[in-house]
Amino acid sequence: MSELLILLLGAFLCAGIPLFGAIDAARMKEQSFTLADQKKSTWVAVLIACAIFWGIGLIGAAVYFISVRPKVAAFERDPNRPTLDPRP
Repeated sequence: MSELLILLLGAFLCAGIPLFGAIDAARMKEQSFTLADQKKSTWVAVLIACAIFWGIGLIGAAVYFISVRPKVAAFERDPNRPTLDPRP
């Protein structure tokens, strides 16, 4: 019984965390992603795929939450902030 519970908890985490990331990304403005030099549609699609394919789910979600989300969230809070891109 405990093995089944552990398996269900693992499946919930492997699908739930990327799904939460996809919902989070979908709620943010397209402009914030553009300013952070990212594509909103790409990240939503990647995170949904991660929720479906559990083997890569936590890796894709970790990349989004650690690398992409902080940059996008900074522009979400302050859209007048200078871009992170050093190009003119």
